[in-house]
Amino acid sequence: MSQIGLHFRKLLLAFIVFLGCSAVTYAEQVLNILTWEEYLSPEVKSAFEQQTGIELRIAYFDSDEMRDQILSSQAGRYIDIALMDSQQMNLYTAQNRLAELNPSLLPNLQHLDPSIHRACNATDQVYGVAYSWGTLGVVYRADLVKPEDIDSWSKFLNPPTYLRGHIAGHVDLFDSLIPALISLNHPINTNKVEHLREAFELSKLWLPNVRTLEYIITAAQSYPEFNQLFAALAYSGDQKILNELSGSEQWRYLLPSDGSLLWTDCFTVISQSQNQAAAVQFLNFIQQPENAALNAEYTHTATPNLAALPLTSEQYRQDPLVHISEPQLKQLQPYAPVTIDAINLRSRILSALEKIHATQ
Repeated sequence: MSQIGLHFRKLLLAFIVFLGCSAVTYAEQVLNILTWEEYLSPEVKSAFEQQTGIELRIAYFDSDEMRDQILSSQAGRYIDIALMDSQQMNLYTAQNRLAELNPSLLPNLQHLDPSIHRACNATDQVYGVAYSWGTLGVVYRADLVKPEDIDSWSKFLNPPTYLRGHIAGHVDLFDSLIPALISLNHPINTNKVEHLREAFELSKLWLPNVRTLEYIITAAQSYPEFNQLFAALAYSGDQKILNELSGSEQWRYLLPSDGSLLWTDCFTVISQSQNQAAAVQFLNFIQQPENAALNAEYTHTATPNLAALPLTSEQYRQDPLVHISEPQLKQLQPYAPVTIDAINLRSRILSALEKIHATQ
């Protein structure tokens, strides 16, 4: 079994125990939320619990695949709210796994940027509430790495000698192939077999430079050789978490010059949840401008809540990594629907890359 597979099984076991405890107090008002780590302000969480009497129990995933496995497992039946990007959300909606939301119960949707709201809801029906948006890029140790050595995906995939063996990848059905696809001038949402095979071959050449495929935030907490990681595939906002976990300001984030992904994260209510009314109450609460501002500053990601922006700090509003310039925005590609055949091929490629890396 791969290191990542073993990590998932251990996490899932702990997760089932955690949610099993929730089941004991299910009659009491409890909402179980599945999200990225460090993705909800403790201040907002505390305010919601105090105002409503509803306890928030938060469990974490560190990849889309892990979230999907959790939701499909025994533990998934306890989940009320799950965070997912717009790509995955469309797949879940098509499978009738998400609850349709009544906009009249979500008056704070009025504060959302319409274009970002549409990323979570392709039709007039509402299945998700946009929470944040950002990019895929590279985090690096500013004390060890020259940013000009990794400022494009091509450079990141063919790093200088001092970085080889000191890079962390990431196992994700869509995002793992983005560096290779962009380097090859292919669209990130391609369905073409030849594009995906070329990206596979280029990614294979990159693997000898990669020390671990564990997500960098997870590696910061559990990987024994974390101090040997100098750069990693990551998302905007990850540098803030890494600096907090390491107790330093050494980590920086870089958006490659040759373009990248523009992602939107959406909170959704799972269709089998028995607490849908409370879940909707939570989704409306986090879009109150003052709460959206607190979450934006805490995660250090861009907020879709236009009314929240004036309530954020000047430092946040002026951060070029949060608020992308027009020239950079033109180089970003949002998620778009892909075919089932392309999804299956991506899955096989990802599995093959994991196996190849495990044998190196």
